[in-house]
Amino acid sequence: MLPHAQAVTLDAVVTTMYRITVVVAVWCFTACPPNLLYARDDGRFADSPLKEWFEHLRSPAVVWPYQDRDGTTRIRCFIPGAGT
Repeated sequence: MLPHAQAVTLDAVVTTMYRITVVVAVWCFTACPPNLLYARDDGRFADSPLKEWFEHLRSPAVVWPYQDRDGTTRIRCFIPGAGT
């Protein structure tokens, strides 16, 4: 294959991936609109020693675990507006 043909093929793959990502994102926001997702406190953890800490938690950070290639569990964090 010619180098130009490889670049065109790669561009097509990248464009397809972007389109799939947009379609999935739109589907997620229409299937589970954020305004219908509520946090609730039904009192199950009222006696928890961490209750006071959770009451004062005001961070907009989103944190999730993931596993790297070696299978090690890592923590990823997104803080809106942090620029990193």
